[in-house]
Amino acid sequence: MKLGVLSVDPNDGTSYYRSWGPLSQLPEIQLKELTIQSSWKDVMQVDGVFMQRPFGADAVQFAHKVKKQCKFLWCDWDDNVFEVPQLNPGADYFKAHAPSVIDLSLMADAVSLSTNTLTEVFSAAIKRRDHIHLIPNAVDYTWYDKLKPLPRPDTQYKMSILWRGSASQSDEIRYFAPQIEYLILKHPEVLWIFQGYKPYFLLQNLPENAFRYIPWSDIPECFVRQYQVQPDIMAITLSDTRFNRCRSHGAWLEGTMAGAVCVAPAWEEWDHKSIMNYETPNQFVDRIEALISMSAEQRKELHTCAINEIKSEYTWDVTNKQRMRVLEQLGQTPSQVAVQLLPR
Repeated sequence: MKLGVLSVDPNDGTSYYRSWGPLSQLPEIQLKELTIQSSWKDVMQVDGVFMQRPFGADAVQFAHKVKKQCKFLWCDWDDNVFEVPQLNPGADYFKAHAPSVIDLSLMADAVSLSTNTLTEVFSAAIKRRDHIHLIPNAVDYTWYDKLKPLPRPDTQYKMSILWRGSASQSDEIRYFAPQIEYLILKHPEVLWIFQGYKPYFLLQNLPENAFRYIPWSDIPECFVRQYQVQPDIMAITLSDTRFNRCRSHGAWLEGTMAGAVCVAPAWEEWDHKSIMNYETPNQFVDRIEALISMSAEQRKELHTCAINEIKSEYTWDVTNKQRMRVLEQLGQTPSQVAVQLLPR
């Protein structure tokens, strides 16, 4: 089978988790990269098209181009574009394009989503569920397995805590800023590391040696830098909104594979035995301090539990079996187009 692949940004993290990353490992599937400008002749060369995070009038127009050639259409999303908080920098943009996501969901022969809560949101929005598939985010465990750590240089710090996120999550870390500042000042033996977004409003009043900043880079490099840090704790700061409850557990996957035990909200997506869950910002402090006070052996036990769960459920080998089942169904069901005849 030849599959056309159209991603909003083929090089970003969501493409790694849900598009070019896992799709590149599918057996006996040949991929052809498409863009929103691809013509009919490009579509003609494939059996069907996978559109990752499509939205907007251009995407709808391209989807029509696919359907008119009787090719199957598979759309994938990983965000609740219908309920983006106003503080999010992309709120107005996604609000304006939400109707196009509904159109695309109804046009698609298959829709895949990253979380159960997101599945509920989409089902309610389009009033249909029969073509929706829940495919969670996962990692390429074989790649991580090839990383070999060298001895760590001695430092003044007993342990480290990693937070990672982009500017779109500035409101989330701002919500937890008083608690993080409290933890940094109370535990000078713990190094905080911020990857991606640098929260100046939090760090400007703190000693420079209390934290470290790692800028974004391409996805494999980001993962290598996380692995180089070998954090003891991964801090996942999310306020309780419907949008956040639809988020996937990518930070848990990354933190665990880098060596950390994760602290995350007490929601369905983060309901894992290996995660220290919190319900309020103050409980977030309690969970962080509980991990700080644990022995290395206790933290290792939690981390091993997380690794075992990821290996059994959240690797590309596992989730690609779901993708292959979707493709098999799509290949067996011819895509048809209703053509309205003109009056004589």
